[in-house]
Amino acid sequence: RAASVAFVRAQRTALSSAMGGALRLDPPPSPGSGEVLAGGVPGSGPDALAEALTFLARKVVWFDLFPALAVRLYSQPPEPAACSLEAEALPALCQAVAQVCDALAGHAQLCRAALFEILREATAAMRFVLLRGGPRRQYAPVHHALFARDLELLADAFVEPRVGGAGLRLTRTQADAVVRPLLNVVMATAMDSSVLIAKFEAAAAAPTPLPEDHPCSLSNLWYTLQMRGDDDAQVFVSDPTRL
Repeated sequence: RAASVAFVRAQRTALSSAMGGALRLDPPPSPGSGEVLAGGVPGSGPDALAEALTFLARKVVWFDLFPALAVRLYSQPPEPAACSLEAEALPALCQAVAQVCDALAGHAQLCRAALFEILREATAAMRFVLLRGGPRRQYAPVHHALFARDLELLADAFVEPRVGGAGLRLTRTQADAVVRPLLNVVMATAMDSSVLIAKFEAAAAAPTPLPEDHPCSLSNLWYTLQMRGDDDAQVFVSDPTRL
């Protein structure tokens, strides 16, 4: 198992490099993960369980769904809606969620923990596409509604139905806890480039930096500007003295 995890990490790094960006391999735990895993699984050490769940989640997102979720998603400028989550990755993602639920139908707690990890990885993939997606992707403020809608659809795919649920999927609170930080970041994509530049300069001059997941943190503003194709944004990010 350790060799498999190492292989996935190496492959994920190589794929990230090929896409022209750096990807955080170990995103911080999302609020609510302790609630999902509370109590553990009988007969399994916590480290081994966490490692197995991480391997499963990374295989699903970065191997099985990689072409749809990380390569094709939003890859047709100037209209990324043609390659939205709903059009590209959502059917395959929903199928993967259903397969996990079927395989772990007799282990509801473990199933919820596995889905939680898959949702974390899928959210990390979308964050990478939105903020570090390379020169093939360019976004504009008008695309904000599309990104927000896709994040809502992403969370919905993992949430237990209100009627007829088997207790295998996440609660709305658990799913929102994973997606909300990226939704906060997506708020920056709704701003015009001139507004983003003004906020970046104000944040750079502030004595205390804003949290990373704040829409107006330095990193989020900078990456959002890098994904813009207008002259104001391109001139701003091409100046090496900005950072």
